[in-house]
Amino acid sequence: VRAEADAGYKQYAACSECSARHICDGFHRDYAALFGEDEARPITDIPVTHDPAYYIRDQDKIVEPEDRAWAL
Repeated sequence: VRAEADAGYKQYAACSECSARHICDGFHRDYAALFGEDEARPITDIPVTHDPAYYIRDQDKIVEPEDRAWAL
């Protein structure tokens, strides 16, 4: 709701076919005006996911020494 109401994000037609549609806010309000909706391409090479950590789970993380106490 925040992404749509406050930040103006929107999902376009291609989003309905996208495997990340449940974890994605869509495109910024200016996107269609700048590039058109036809630029949007759905992600189809992964299973449909509802997991917001799908893409970051396996990424290497760098934690600065001063942040170790609360970040790890």
